[in-house]
Amino acid sequence: MNPETLIDSYSFTVRPLTAADGGGYLIEYPDLPGCVSDGETPEDAIRNGRDAVLAYLRSCIQHSDPVPRPRPEVRAARVPASLDVQVIRKRTGLSQAEFARRYGFNVRTLQDWERGRGMPDGAVRAYLTVIAKTPKAVEKALA
Repeated sequence: MNPETLIDSYSFTVRPLTAADGGGYLIEYPDLPGCVSDGETPEDAIRNGRDAVLAYLRSCIQHSDPVPRPRPEVRAARVPASLDVQVIRKRTGLSQAEFARRYGFNVRTLQDWERGRGMPDGAVRAYLTVIAKTPKAVEKALA
C-alpha cells in the first residue's frame, strides 16, 4: 500500500488558534486519531497536515497497524465556536473598510467584532472561515 495515494482522501478541519494557544491555525483529521498539525496560515497548516498524514500512515504500515480508511459519508460542516476576526482580516492585508466592502460586511459590525463586542453568528463564522482558508476563491465567487 502506498500511503501517498491516500493523503488527500482524509477530511480535515482547520481552525484559528487563540493568541493564548500561540496563534496560527490548527488542522485535525477526525479519521486519524491524534493526527494534528499547525501552521502560521491556513495554507501552512494544510501543507504541514499533509506531512502529518503521511507520517501517520507510514507509521501504521511500519508497525503493522491497520491503516484507517477515510469515511465516505457526508459530514456536517464544522463551524468554529469562536474566531479572531481581526487576525483573519489582517492576513488579507486589507483595511477594515476594504475588507468590509470586499466581503459584504458592515464596517461598524466588523469593528465591533474586532473589538470583542459581539461575535459573528454561525453562518458568518463559516463564511469567515472560508475567507481565512481561501480568500482568492471567495473573491472570484463574488466577482
